[in-house]
Amino acid sequence: METAFRYTGSWGLAILFLTLVVRLLLWPLMHQQFKSMAGIQRLQPLIQKINEKYKDDPNKRAEATMKLYQEHK
Repeated sequence: METAFRYTGSWGLAILFLTLVVRLLLWPLMHQQFKSMAGIQRLQPLIQKINEKYKDDPNKRAEATMKLYQEHK
């Protein structure tokens, strides 16, 4: 942080600069997470149908859910 302060001359800018650097470094991980969440949200209606269909049998429900995940990767 002190190195960033030396280059910017302001603690506020140093904090902002370090925040941006950390965000850029973590961007690939965050992007992958967002893609994964979007995929799960697209499958949510199908998962709800499975839950309604097999509400009394947790084993079949889990099996059908895993099969759905495998089909949609």
